[in-house]
Amino acid sequence: MPATYGEKEHLVSKSEAFEHATISVLQTARSELPGIQPWTRGAIAKAPTVIHDINGTPLFYDYEVKEGRATLGTIRTAASKILGDPDVAYELGARSWNFKAIAEKLLPKVQRANRGATVGKPLLVCYGYPKLGVMFPITGPRGKSRVIFDFSGVQVPEGDPAKGIEGAFAWSFYDSLKTNTRKAGLARYETIDTFRASLSPAVRQQITTVKAVSMLERRIAPWQLTKNVTRELAFCTHYLATHARGHHCFALHGQQQWDYCAVATAQMILDYYRYHYTQATIAPALGYAPGGCPSDQSPGYESLSHGHLEATFDGSPTWAKAKARIDAGEPFKTGIPGHARACAGYSYTQSILVPIGGSGVTNRRLMIYDPSPWNADDTVGGSVSWESWD
Repeated sequence: MPATYGEKEHLVSKSEAFEHATISVLQTARSELPGIQPWTRGAIAKAPTVIHDINGTPLFYDYEVKEGRATLGTIRTAASKILGDPDVAYELGARSWNFKAIAEKLLPKVQRANRGATVGKPLLVCYGYPKLGVMFPITGPRGKSRVIFDFSGVQVPEGDPAKGIEGAFAWSFYDSLKTNTRKAGLARYETIDTFRASLSPAVRQQITTVKAVSMLERRIAPWQLTKNVTRELAFCTHYLATHARGHHCFALHGQQQWDYCAVATAQMILDYYRYHYTQATIAPALGYAPGGCPSDQSPGYESLSHGHLEATFDGSPTWAKAKARIDAGEPFKTGIPGHARACAGYSYTQSILVPIGGSGVTNRRLMIYDPSPWNADDTVGGSVSWESWD
């Protein structure tokens, strides 16, 4: 175990990340995680979209899964071993944004605001997990600096992630990780990586050449003696999803303003309980001011439901609490520094042979309905992902 835990010292090569992405899609599809099974018909794109931390270091490698010209989804992998799980999230469906077009549109604005300085190559950044934006490095008479923009075109100020506002500031994910977290993440990555490293050179070579993930079925052994447990609130529990009267009980809403993440999240949850409001109506009830909403929005939920919903703010989330809420049929807001999202499902893998003194539970994931990234057409904004809890 190394004595230092800097993110740059433990960067994952793209070839290693690609292997993890492919193995993860195969094994996760075998576990029947909803939405992932069709991915095995497709192939993992060789070149990832690199997402940087605002400190300039690669944070994630996002690999598209494609069947012909159709994008089935995107698997996000860790760019540094200190993050722990090699596979961070599975985003369902095609994305609605084009980084190159967004950056090109912003460039003249940045150049006008920084006359006499050199504007560097734009980077796709995660400016406040998991929100994405564009960062331009600036070199001028006063030295080096940076400017960060949300996809909406609004410049994002940098701030303290401990600040209790959800919506409107940029912060470094890497810089927020303490030494103990980095150490634990590195140990977890190395444990998980033993499976990939145990594969023969021939199989690892085949991973890079197959035209469909399913072609690896006979070459890579499945996880043994495990079962997958999943619960979703996506469809009405009164009917099966295949029933003629089945309908979506929980649905994604994109945020209509760049700092409306908490507002759009509330709209999703209130819609689930059949309290239908526009985002413009919800915003003042949550205490919105330019920049976002306070972390505790429970009074707003109660007032908008006419006192029928009992909303509470919990600053110490755990897996057990999240699971209990979904088991009770109650979606919830998951607030993280500077951002808000909704959770409406969970999944985990459990060993049939539970080890003595342990739970045997691994691969814990939450189904996250994220109102970002912003899109001018809010009906296609946002994303739905299975995100790793571990």
